[in-house]
Amino acid sequence: MEVQIQEGLKGKTILGNSDQLKSVLVELINNSTKALQRSTRILHKSDRVIQIIAGYEDGIIIISVKDNGSGISEDLTERLFKGVVTSDMGSGMGLYISNKIIHKMGGNLKLESSDQGTTITLEFAES
Repeated sequence: MEVQIQEGLKGKTILGNSDQLKSVLVELINNSTKALQRSTRILHKSDRVIQIIAGYEDGIIIISVKDNGSGISEDLTERLFKGVVTSDMGSGMGLYISNKIIHKMGGNLKLESSDQGTTITLEFAES
């Protein structure tokens, strides 16, 4: 796992429940770990990558969790934020609830996925 904290983030804060934010980040990391374990594209453990990137740009605090797994199908991606989704990868409850938590804190959760991996980005206005 690789963690990058960009220089411009120093001194910036997010208003909200820190325990809930930690829970969301743990959920996202767990999802990436599971995706890498199931990936048929990556044969060696040493080639599995999870990146956590925290930065600040134009008044927005950005936290991204990125993996190089096989990605999430477009069909499943569209359904993940509409409620509980059951698939061979799990229930989808985690992303649904994570999205609700982030919105309650005034932030946004964005998902980008392809056959090269998935990136979940959390965005918060600087408080």
